[in-house]
Amino acid sequence: MSENIRSGFVKWIHAKGYGFAECDDDNVEDSFIPPNLIERHDLSANDEIRYIVGKSRGKEAVAKIISIGGEILRE
Repeated sequence: MSENIRSGFVKWIHAKGYGFAECDDDNVEDSFIPPNLIERHDLSANDEIRYIVGKSRGKEAVAKIISIGGEILRE
């Protein structure tokens, strides 16, 4: 799995629990955030995040949240 570390923010969260992250780099498309990460980290729209992107079902998806609002998360 190829991984990229990106910075951005939670663009929006759907009522079904999934969301999308918008990268600070305007040339990079939004990445899907699975419901388990939204719930585990209690993410909200507009939260600033650093995250690792991988492939899920052939598309880019957030695989791991590294930091929220500049605070590094511990495993």
